[in-house]
Amino acid sequence: MASSSSSQSWEYDVFLSFRGTDTRNTFVDHLYSILVQQGIYTYKDDQTLPRGETIGPSLLKAIEESHIAVIVFSENYADSSWCLQELAHIMKCKDERGQVVMPIFYHIDPSELRKQKGKYGEALAKHDSENKNVESWKKALVDAGNLSGYVADGPETIFIKVIVDTISNRLCAPISSDNEDLVAIKTHLQALKSKMEMESDDVVMVGIWGVGGAGKTTLASALYDEISTKFDSSCFIKDVRPSDMPHPKPSSRASGSSACSGTPPRLPRIELGIVDGLGWFRWSYGRINKAWFAKIAKGNFIFSLVLKLKTEEVAGDVGRLIKSRFRCKKVLMVLDDVDHLDN
Repeated sequence: MASSSSSQSWEYDVFLSFRGTDTRNTFVDHLYSILVQQGIYTYKDDQTLPRGETIGPSLLKAIEESHIAVIVFSENYADSSWCLQELAHIMKCKDERGQVVMPIFYHIDPSELRKQKGKYGEALAKHDSENKNVESWKKALVDAGNLSGYVADGPETIFIKVIVDTISNRLCAPISSDNEDLVAIKTHLQALKSKMEMESDDVVMVGIWGVGGAGKTTLASALYDEISTKFDSSCFIKDVRPSDMPHPKPSSRASGSSACSGTPPRLPRIELGIVDGLGWFRWSYGRINKAWFAKIAKGNFIFSLVLKLKTEEVAGDVGRLIKSRFRCKKVLMVLDDVDHLDN
């Protein structure tokens, strides 16, 4: 009986199984790059196994330690006994360890796996003639072909985005056991999410306040884990101190103000609630104020995280960088342990 995947301890988020000659430098390369950009820890084996050899224990271990196995079935996938050994072990891990299996049918029909006709049938017949363990491979192909998967269709960039978004959502674990210890964490989390204005095009700041030990960081971490994948970029900065991070002063000006420097245009501070010693408030900005945001961004450091650049690559006019790189991005920034709103 398979154990729940959420209860397992996984070394890798994703294991990629693919036929190198078909997709290594094209589809799989693009998919792997986006997965890495999204912070998804992915195992991609780039070694070439000598003909006739079996896959080694390190590769089998990597399969076993991966939360999700993404199998890219391409035209010549079944030609490789290495690929078929990977597949058989993946399907075993699905049954015994609760591993999530996501088949991708890259320019082939899923029925080719189930019926084992055409190139897949020819490849299996060849393996059979070489006295290889074909029966277990045949079963693995049929089982994988019966899974709900993804058939390549339309623009590849959109297809890859759909796959990566699905993986991100699967990896978004529910509230951890540590967070369950916080009183009413789920109630807090739902209340806080409702104030985030996720569909709004405005810039929104939400604050969590309360006495020390009330669970502010725990709540912020739970919120970040749950919603960060819905943003183009995100970062969580711990242990922020007033001496390092200037903060905006509350203002009574409406968000329609046309101020271009100093404190950004905003709504008056809105008290949104207090439950079990925790409270939250929200500011909503009609647009980004570059000078203020440059201060909040703590110079190059946060930009390097959000934009996934090396710190030394973030140089020059930070305000111009904000305007050019953030104008079409949906970004989540969490600043933890902020002691004062006034600075």
